[in-house]
Amino acid sequence: MSQSRLSRIKLVYEKGGFKGLINHILSKLKIDLKLNDDISKTKRFFSNFVANEYDYKIQSGHFKGIYLKNNLNIEILSNKLENLYETEVINEIIELQSKYKKKYFVNLGASDGFYVNGFLAKNIFDRSICFDIDKKSIIACGKNLNCNKISTDRYSLINKKMDDSSFQYFDNNNIDLKECLFLIDIEGNEIDFLSIKNIEKLKNSILIIEMHEFIKSKDFSILKNNLENSFQVKQIGIEQRNLEFREIHKRLLKSEIDKNIYISELRPSLMKWYVCVPKS
Repeated sequence: MSQSRLSRIKLVYEKGGFKGLINHILSKLKIDLKLNDDISKTKRFFSNFVANEYDYKIQSGHFKGIYLKNNLNIEILSNKLENLYETEVINEIIELQSKYKKKYFVNLGASDGFYVNGFLAKNIFDRSICFDIDKKSIIACGKNLNCNKISTDRYSLINKKMDDSSFQYFDNNNIDLKECLFLIDIEGNEIDFLSIKNIEKLKNSILIIEMHEFIKSKDFSILKNNLENSFQVKQIGIEQRNLEFREIHKRLLKSEIDKNIYISELRPSLMKWYVCVPKS
């Protein structure tokens, strides 16, 4: 076993203990099972409680009124329903779209379709193309789009990861990559997908890339340098969250600890995104 892999396992154990290590191993084996720690159990309780109260409808923000009745990660559902999930990314995309007016929102790692449902239902983008290697994600995304009454001619759901061969889809459907804004969340594989060759293909698109730099076995500095050759690159991250207290929160949250758990997205590390706008 390589030294980098041993270091990664040690870090997982130090942060999550025995349960965290077991969950890491189960994830690597693609086994759909997870041991819950106390914080995860509390988060799941909070999410189930507010989801039932809100009928799975987002309560505020740009995506207000959107339904998320099919979700894959119950622990962060409360964040999505309360407009406390990746709000910096949503705001950045809406600001970029108001300026550049791209036709297509392309989501690599679409999961349950939080973004595509919001952007299509609110007519921020005309069409969307979603890639995800997980069939459950594609099914959940499609069900949410149907629930929100999004016409099927406005989106394509593709059950595979986007790789070199996937560019043929855009050619076959006469989609100009210049008309696309890409949101890329592919769990560390961004460094593999965004090769110099593929960056060249995407140099006229707008890219927003979630960076998984806590994966120490990969050198993300190389990716940043390669991106900066074709794009103006800026970094955004998660800022302080403020919860708008309503009656439901008075009933649910009994301490400052409860409030902090409720607001948290339970991420393994402080996340950041690279926003890449073509230089020319």
